[in-house]
Amino acid sequence: MNLNDINLLPGGELVLKGLASLEAGELSKESLLLLICRSELERVGLQIHPKVDVPSDAELHLYELLQRDSQHEAHALYNALLAQMVSFLSCAEARS
Repeated sequence: MNLNDINLLPGGELVLKGLASLEAGELSKESLLLLICRSELERVGLQIHPKVDVPSDAELHLYELLQRDSQHEAHALYNALLAQMVSFLSCAEARS
């Protein structure tokens, strides 16, 4: 899967931000989301090569980051991010 393909899919912008963060060695909400979905992303042809220590509990790290930024909306934001990844993965699977 190339960058143009990623950008055309729903949630593609989120994936591109996550890839850029991982390339820069950063743990952002987008990069943590990619780490959570790493095996599913690799199944659709997107290899994840983090340049950062990968936390064993990326889900918890993501939730804590969201809670710091928006304490009262963390749960809804977490679910919305996962829903975007589900949309991305569904479309990516359909294209392959």
